[in-house]
Amino acid sequence: MASGVQALESAVGSSGRDPRMEASDTQVLELCARLAVLLSKSGAPSHRLERAIDVVLMASGRSGAVVASPTAVWLQVEAHARVLRVDPGDVELAVLTRLLRLVDRIDEGLSIPDGLAALRRLERAGQPWPLAAERGAFVLTSVAAAVLLGGGVADLFASAVAGGVALLLLARLGRGSSWHPLRDLLLAGVLGVLGAAAAAFGASPMVVALAGAILVVPGLSLTTGIAEAAAGHWSSGSARLLGAAVSLVQLAAGVSLGWWLVGDLSPLWGSRDLPGLVVELAPLFAPALFAVLLRARPQDLPVIWLTAVLGWSVAEGMEGLAGTFAAATTIGAAARLLGRLSRVPDLVLVLPGVLLLVPGTVGVHGVDQLLALDVDGGMTTAMGALQVAGALAGGLFAGQALAMRMDRAIRTSTAARQTGAAWT
Repeated sequence: MASGVQALESAVGSSGRDPRMEASDTQVLELCARLAVLLSKSGAPSHRLERAIDVVLMASGRSGAVVASPTAVWLQVEAHARVLRVDPGDVELAVLTRLLRLVDRIDEGLSIPDGLAALRRLERAGQPWPLAAERGAFVLTSVAAAVLLGGGVADLFASAVAGGVALLLLARLGRGSSWHPLRDLLLAGVLGVLGAAAAAFGASPMVVALAGAILVVPGLSLTTGIAEAAAGHWSSGSARLLGAAVSLVQLAAGVSLGWWLVGDLSPLWGSRDLPGLVVELAPLFAPALFAVLLRARPQDLPVIWLTAVLGWSVAEGMEGLAGTFAAATTIGAAARLLGRLSRVPDLVLVLPGVLLLVPGTVGVHGVDQLLALDVDGGMTTAMGALQVAGALAGGLFAGQALAMRMDRAIRTSTAARQTGAAWT
């Protein structure tokens, strides 16, 4: 981003007037409304959405306010107001990248009409990856999840089948389906049946079911909800946490139902451990698969991969919540610093990195224990999931704060050297 003086000079230009100030209030409101809807659909947390709108309001010289939740946005620009019903969609990193960079451009001097035109072009933009690549990444993500969950050879093959089945079911149970409110329950039920049947071949029913449903397990929602609450957005954080809890209950109930329908099957042969090389390589491939599934831009893949692997390496080197906190701190700081170097928004780098660490699978296991009347075990496991989510959220904030201090220190040192050179 240009410095404040450079941005102001660029915005004002030779005419001496800032073109952002010449837009009407209704144009500013329209830009903010379109931006809010697109940010929500592409998976931006509420506090980041509000921050983006505040930047646009300040750049346009308008007084106003924005209040965002996972399902609604309240906007006010001068005397004009609008309430938007938004539907939180799947994370789309390429869209997030373009939107957040557009906000930076407006802050640097892009006019409001040009911003509206850029938003319209963005709405017509195609997907960054072919459909075949996304489907392949979906199945391979289930395979990688089985490795990360400690599965064996049988779990690997069964999880590939479970991922393919999950892909087909999720396509049929989309937002336009009347069965969509029960999507997680139905998906978990089918995967529970597959997992129980795979037990006859030496697979773990829990590993297979969770690996197949890995992309709907709400670990990221748990972490985002706690982060929003920590940032002072109580309504958004509470709503997101409640949605995650509903999803966890549906997943655990569906898995238990699937196991009950099949019953206990005697294994035809014992399980075999995976080769050590496969276990070591899975965390290296997983961030790239996440990036494809989250529809990141291909050119952003290297920096996304580097951020995620740095966080995972720290988590592997330290145990417990301290390791989780340190890994999240590393991801937050790396995303901020690497994002500035590569001109990629830090949020786009954080999300794939956190997916390797999120506690969603632990939450499903905890709810499953509660449904089996193992109250003590279920509460202990569920509280463990919340602790991990809290450590992740706290670590991300700590990492971003450290990166901001480092950035300020570098700028101050650079300015001091330039001043000294000027005097000499």
